[in-house]
Amino acid sequence: MVSGQGITNPGQAIERFLTNWYPATSMQEPVADIPGSIPRAPAAFYRLAAQRPAILGSHNRIKPINEIRPDSSAEHLVLGVECQGGWTWSIP
Repeated sequence: MVSGQGITNPGQAIERFLTNWYPATSMQEPVADIPGSIPRAPAAFYRLAAQRPAILGSHNRIKPINEIRPDSSAEHLVLGVECQGGWTWSIP
């Protein structure tokens, strides 16, 4: 349990969860050239995903860094998609 381990930073908490729950399965180096349009927290997530591709999901999934594009209004970056195309997860 994260709260019992003295972690108060949400970024550190998610990193600890992901590194403990999902073992590194890829020898790929963490992504170094993440576009500047990606905020710090998702960028850190993508660095973890480089060695743990399972955290991106499969059906309802987070898009790989090279597939992130603005939505049709060009106001949001679409980071995740639902498997049937019913919704997307995006950030301004």
